[in-house]
Amino acid sequence: MAQDTYYLQWRGQRLGPWTYEEVRAALLSGDIHSMHQIHVNNAWMLLRDFVEQQESTMLQQNALEIASEVERRREAEKAEANKSQLQKQHRDWKEGGLIRPSPFPEINPPPFSRGTPKSLLESPDPSAPIEPETTRLSWLAATSLICSLGNFVPGVNFVSWIISIATGHLALIEIQREPSITGRGMAIAGLIITYALVIIGITTLLLFRSSLPAGFSLF
Repeated sequence: MAQDTYYLQWRGQRLGPWTYEEVRAALLSGDIHSMHQIHVNNAWMLLRDFVEQQESTMLQQNALEIASEVERRREAEKAEANKSQLQKQHRDWKEGGLIRPSPFPEINPPPFSRGTPKSLLESPDPSAPIEPETTRLSWLAATSLICSLGNFVPGVNFVSWIISIATGHLALIEIQREPSITGRGMAIAGLIITYALVIIGITTLLLFRSSLPAGFSLF
């Protein structure tokens, strides 16, 4: 393919025709300078402007060529990767008897026995509402607290302290066995009140007996 040729002039002196490579070589050697005029498209223009246009065009072309080469290599690598993956799948299916492996892990059900509850064998319904854990108040704890308050009533306190202590300890044992039962605080409160009143009563009785004169007995 023939290259374009150009004429140059400087102060009435005409040079050429030269190709663009010959113009650049003359610029580098100092035979011509950037203030020469060059004839392009039936018009004269400064050689400096013409060189800038040519260099800009060449840079754009190089950039497009580089981008095209990068895209071509990327597509080639992608095609090679897909080809390798298809070959690997074909080899695996061929070695495995044309059985495609499942992407999901195999889950074995638990062994069935006579002691297995029916609820463990049935899969739970995800749409079913979750029932909240039910709790109940220990009636023994409530009885212990009520009887401990009955210790302040004269006449009733002769029996209420025994009932309060007994039901309080039974309530703590019951709550420890079954965490769903509440009332531990009530049982502890009943025991504290009752034991405190019993200790106060015994201490008062001993102090009263020690204050009696010698040889005097209440019985």
